[in-house]
Amino acid sequence: MPYQNILCVNLQESEENPAMSQHYFETIYQNRPIEILMGWDRPSQGYYMVIEWSDEDDDEQIYLYNHVNDEDLPEPFPKTLAPFIGKLAVLGITIPSKMLQGVLADGASNVGNRTEYHN
Repeated sequence: MPYQNILCVNLQESEENPAMSQHYFETIYQNRPIEILMGWDRPSQGYYMVIEWSDEDDDEQIYLYNHVNDEDLPEPFPKTLAPFIGKLAVLGITIPSKMLQGVLADGASNVGNRTEYHN
């Protein structure tokens, strides 16, 4: 029972101070479903983007793109969305402008507790 109390405290702390905003968009790339996740990472004070294959079960092959592994980024969490917009353009993936606006607004307001699904 003592662990339940500790777990509750940790959950309350994380709910009060979540680390990142999260914006999701699902689409098709090369005839396969993908999910794009972008947002503002408050602790790192920068943006992030991950693109996952939605139909992949192998943990090592799940990512089409992960900002953590992108050696071309100027820093792990860029202060601008330009590198991610460029990556999406290279891949030929279009995301809703409302998604970009939301992610930018999160960064401008240092929001870390927002989750939004775009279509």
